[in-house]
Amino acid sequence: MNKEWSEMNKKMQTLIGKETTFPEGIDALIELRESLFEQITSIAKNYPAEAFYQMPFAGAEGYHSKTLVYSMWHIFRIEDIVAHELIGKDYCGSCRTPYNTCSYATCSPDGVCPNAACCKEKGLDGCYECDDIRECKRGFYSLGKEVHAIKSMSLFISRHGKRELQTVLENLHKKQVFEKVQEVLGDNIDQGLQILEENR
Repeated sequence: MNKEWSEMNKKMQTLIGKETTFPEGIDALIELRESLFEQITSIAKNYPAEAFYQMPFAGAEGYHSKTLVYSMWHIFRIEDIVAHELIGKDYCGSCRTPYNTCSYATCSPDGVCPNAACCKEKGLDGCYECDDIRECKRGFYSLGKEVHAIKSMSLFISRHGKRELQTVLENLHKKQVFEKVQEVLGDNIDQGLQILEENR
């Protein structure tokens, strides 16, 4: 952008690098982003169409073949990657928070997972407290056998609690490498439950 923006960027990086100044760093980051997108919005609204395929930094090292529209696309691409890594991939606040990144929440009315909504309606802490879990077809349980492993875990929690399930899953990960629990528990509720019991 310019020297002032560059200095603000350096300041923001210093602030977020320390626990004591981290909140100030977040404020500085938001301010920088707002400044950047104000500039992009101004360019998009006011520049003529031919400007977007020009190369404004033709003589600059590393920018000799970058058009204006490419630079703008690149900014959005980087933001999308960062958002995916920090929010979508590595962080989910859980089903019952505003930070739920599960597809069933983001695609549902008001961003609320239908299974989380059902538990709230029934006054349950989770599906593992529901007597109808085996036959449930609400929300992601509508996928059928694909999510029977989740039902196996819910039944296990109802018997032994969440901490015990965590221990069992850690035991399973020590024995084999898997990304989805369905790879280990399969699509039969009772067989999945048996596997969990055998690995206590």
